[in-house]
Parts: sequence; C-alpha cells; structure tokens
Amino acid sequence: MKLIEAELINVQRLYVDSAPLIYYVEENLAYLEKMRKIVGIIDTTDLLAYSSVLTLTEVLVMPLRLGDRRLVQAYQEILLAGDDYEIVAVTPEIAATAADIRARYGLGTPDSLHVACAVATQCDAMLTNDSDMKRIEELSILLLDDLE
Repeated sequence: MKLIEAELINVQRLYVDSAPLIYYVEENLAYLEKMRKIVGIIDTTDLLAYSSVLTLTEVLVMPLRLGDRRLVQAYQEILLAGDDYEIVAVTPEIAATAADIRARYGLGTPDSLHVACAVATQCDAMLTNDSDMKRIEELSILLLDDLE
C-alpha cells in the first residue's frame, strides 16, 4: 500500500475519474476515508483537480434514474459550482487523442476520453479505481485500492 500524501506530494495536476467522485459524494464506506483525505488535500493545497464533462454524464445517471435531486445537486455543486475542479470539454483534438489511446491500449471509449482529457490538461496523475488504467504510460495512475 502507498500512502496518499506520499503519492500526491509531487502532483500539481490531478485528474479525478468518475468512480472516486461517486465514492466520495455517495459516501461509499469502503473508500470514504481515503476520498476525504484526498479531497482535503485538494482543498488545502495548490493541487489542481480536473475532470471531464464525461464525468458529469457518468455521475448523474443513477441519481437521475432514482429521482434523487439531492445527489444531482451535490454532483453539480462539486463539478460546476465549486472552485476545486476544472471541467474539461471534449474537443476534436481530445477526441483524436482518445482514439489513439483506445487503439494503443484497448480501453473503451469513455476511459480513453478520460485519459485524453487528463493528457490535454497536462495532469501528472489520474485518480481512479479501474485497474485497466494501469496500462497507461502517459501519466501516473493512482488506484484507490492501492492507497492508504
């Protein structure tokens, strides 16, 4: 296991995948303490957090399906109204990079778009819990399951 603080010490720009955000907002007990620590670091340091408009799509599906307006609002506040995240739009250049990533690593389109957004914003690391992402060489991949 790797210490969260040690893994983030040299990270200036962190891309946050959808799953860690879901764990935090929906208070998944298996990951909540780790995510609180990471969010605390984002809130209290110069670390810049990024995510994609794709993240907004992914995190809102279940709350909308369940009619949970509170969760919809919580996600929108974090991703759209807060100061801690910059949302990255998918441009034609990012889409082309995603296609290249998909071709080289065999990832699905959503994961390839996430990685391409992280690359486009010059992120040092990507926080995820998707072990398939470990194949990515363009940036450091931080798996929540590997952090303590």
